[in-house]
Amino acid sequence: MDALITGNWPILTSTLSHLVLPALVIAAYPAGVVAQMTRAALIEESSRDHARLERALGFGETAVLTRFALRPALNPVLSLIALVFAYSIVNGFLVEAVFNWPGLGRYAADSIRSLDTPAIAGVTLLVAVLYVIANLAVDLLQGVVDPRVRAR
Repeated sequence: MDALITGNWPILTSTLSHLVLPALVIAAYPAGVVAQMTRAALIEESSRDHARLERALGFGETAVLTRFALRPALNPVLSLIALVFAYSIVNGFLVEAVFNWPGLGRYAADSIRSLDTPAIAGVTLLVAVLYVIANLAVDLLQGVVDPRVRAR
């Protein structure tokens, strides 16, 4: 952030180039799981009666998938994203250790080694709050995507 604010472009490009591999490691598994779940949900939705009716009305396969099947298929995918977010947070701690990148994971590990109870509690609370906020965001998005989920 400091390099971006001060306009130190060589440091910024170096930092971003060193961030690519850890980001790929953290994102690879969740991206695959979400893609697989999206595919399965789209296949299920495209075989339902409403999708067959839309095909019979003359809509193309792309229109059926994007306009009519994607929205109901997103409900289980959004639920999965909330679970995968927790995995990504924990995986981030491991990736920090493997790539020797200073961050919250190293801070938590150092706090545990030195028995710094307030720091351990702070990291735990921060991760818990982030997880709750992510689940709240997913629940709100599910209400937007699928009106059947909205509370009455």
